[in-house]
Amino acid sequence: MSGWLTIIALCGPIGSGKTTLAHRLHDRLRDARVISTDLLGRGAYAKMLGIVASQRGPERYLILDATFYRQVWRDRLAEAARERVVTVFLRCSLETSLRRNRERTVSLPDSAVYSIYRGFEAPSDADVVLDADRATPEQAEGVVIRYINEIGDSP
Repeated sequence: MSGWLTIIALCGPIGSGKTTLAHRLHDRLRDARVISTDLLGRGAYAKMLGIVASQRGPERYLILDATFYRQVWRDRLAEAARERVVTVFLRCSLETSLRRNRERTVSLPDSAVYSIYRGFEAPSDADVVLDADRATPEQAEGVVIRYINEIGDSP
């Protein structure tokens, strides 16, 4: 088999739990691959969108771990994808974003967190919206898996 059936785009501010959720979904879903902008370096969004547009692997799910804090990047993802895109928005407070970023082994300067948070263009059309201040990683995973089951793409 060649080609993903579903692309799961995790978007949210820094520290909202995207990477944790990406790893949990990877472990739970059969045939999943995670691509994180954190690991792609300079030009990460262009690289990620290039993978979406041109590479097809044997995996059933492609999980994208990125802030996607600009609507234009989500629009470009929709254009590049030939598969269904499930957008999961992890919403959290600025305080949570700052605290979780500071707890990381490799953290960003507070100024970067402020900048991205203040400039965040929240998706109005997200398929799943999670309150990352309140939801545990287990609860977030459960909500996404239930949504995938509801749309008929059972893991």
